[in-house]
Amino acid sequence: MAPATQMAAPPPRGGSFRVLRTARVAPSSPDGVPSLRQRAVPLTFLDAMWLPTPPVDRVFLYRLGAADDDVDAVLSRLADSLSRVLHVFYPLAGRLRLTPGKTNRYELFYQPGDAVAFTVAEHDDGVGVDELAADDPREVAKIAPLAPELPDGGAVLAVQATVLPPARRGLALGVTVHHAACDGSSSTHFLHTWAAACAGAVVLPKPPVIDRTFIREREDLYDIMVNRTKEESDKFSSPDVADNKLLATFTLSGEILQNIKDIVAAPSVHVHRRDVRRHMAVPHPRRTSKRRRSREQPSKPWPCPLRLPHRSPGADGTPRPRQVPRQLRRAMLRLGAQERDRRRRRGGRPLHDLRRDRRRHRRRNEIRSRLLGEVQGARQRDEHERRPAASGGRVAEVPRVRRGLWVREADEGGRRVRGEDRGDLGGGGPRRRH
Repeated sequence: MAPATQMAAPPPRGGSFRVLRTARVAPSSPDGVPSLRQRAVPLTFLDAMWLPTPPVDRVFLYRLGAADDDVDAVLSRLADSLSRVLHVFYPLAGRLRLTPGKTNRYELFYQPGDAVAFTVAEHDDGVGVDELAADDPREVAKIAPLAPELPDGGAVLAVQATVLPPARRGLALGVTVHHAACDGSSSTHFLHTWAAACAGAVVLPKPPVIDRTFIREREDLYDIMVNRTKEESDKFSSPDVADNKLLATFTLSGEILQNIKDIVAAPSVHVHRRDVRRHMAVPHPRRTSKRRRSREQPSKPWPCPLRLPHRSPGADGTPRPRQVPRQLRRAMLRLGAQERDRRRRRGGRPLHDLRRDRRRHRRRNEIRSRLLGEVQGARQRDEHERRPAASGGRVAEVPRVRRGLWVREADEGGRRVRGEDRGDLGGGGPRRRH
């Protein structure tokens, strides 16, 4: 096991909070496992989006019982187990740097000798672990010093153990990690593995899969995530810890959690989109064209889930019927009456059957119109070919009628033919477009 390197204690942060020592905990290889070599894990576009964000701080409070070890033994065990866990979570022991030869590509770089800063502090201002772990409102300024700060140079992980009163039987474990190094699930996996190793578990949780080949690289998305403006980066700046801010904890019982799950799993009520628009405060814009109307009034329904309140079962255990809230009863009755009226107008047939029949009728009318156009064109060609010309008995030249076109009346929107074409067609009968 690699020993923890002792570092000079940083200056105190003020008040009764004192930093006793800071050590560098390096990854240690188990027996029979070779030491870690120099490695680099490139960031994907999913990781690059968290580069300008502040680190994530977590504080875990523990109360040591009478049968537990002394706090100094617990601190030693925390450092030893952290060294073993960092062997499989080696990117957390490295640092975040710009990829050599690149201008906007970053990576997690680890080389032998890198370590994690492990700070041991003490807080003797009379603020005990019971007060900090209580559910009542408490000052944020008393909890903020328990989380460490990331060292300069691109470090992505820092750990701080703070001894708390009474009688040094309280312990606050602060963990600060850069969001670009691991997300919430990965950091929780790291903490679970560290806790199992510190407790002396024989079998540890499965190691993480550190392989970037599972994610398809997107150069365009990477550039968008990295090339953020300074204004966008300032949005993620850490807020200042003011003295007048309080922090409170709200405990949810098992019954409340079960009620929430039942409400989420309850069946939803589907409301038609047009009916929802009718009751909106802002009126719908006036429709001025058929094309705009078809685009703004979709025919398919829009599901709007309305969760019904959960009712606890009766005394005999039988589930009670769900009741619709009073503010929704009138709307649901109106929607039901409208749906029954629509179904009665279409003869009780389902809506998809009517749409299918409409498509069939439309297709049938198109085929019929095309056939009528071809038949009428053939009749006109035969008639003009049999009609002799006015001089010499020769057959007049007639422009050929194109096949497959519709024949529409001029008063129905069709374009009128030219005068010489009307004379060639014989003049009689309604004027048609070819």
